[in-house]
Amino acid sequence: METSLLETLRLSTSRFPGNIILIAFIAGSYFLSGTFGLSFYIAEGAATLVWPPTGLSIAAVMLFGWRVWPAIALGALLVNINNSLPHLVSFGVMTGNTLEALACVYLFKRFCKDELFSTMLSAFAFVAASFLATSISATVGVC
Repeated sequence: METSLLETLRLSTSRFPGNIILIAFIAGSYFLSGTFGLSFYIAEGAATLVWPPTGLSIAAVMLFGWRVWPAIALGALLVNINNSLPHLVSFGVMTGNTLEALACVYLFKRFCKDELFSTMLSAFAFVAASFLATSISATVGVC
């Protein structure tokens, strides 16, 4: 019986050492893509036109499940601390970014039982969930 790549990844990360490697990989990817996104800043160190970690974090939660939220949180915290933001501000932005990914996936799975992008309804549900999740991040991240 042949297994898909996604099933292989899920099986290989079901053990504790695999989870640590997965979390380190996602956090590192988040950090690198966040550092890249901050190169397009419009306000010194605070706002950017492009934020690639959002897509990365949503994809990570979709592929690997809820257990990767610490990786998203760690990556977001490291990006913001590395960007010389105060620790309390970094913690707020980290919270918003983490909740954004979790909320997007939760809303999509709650209101759409189809596979992602298998129908027009699932594509619309994903866009709607992304819009709502982004507003959560924007609200929490600036508080």
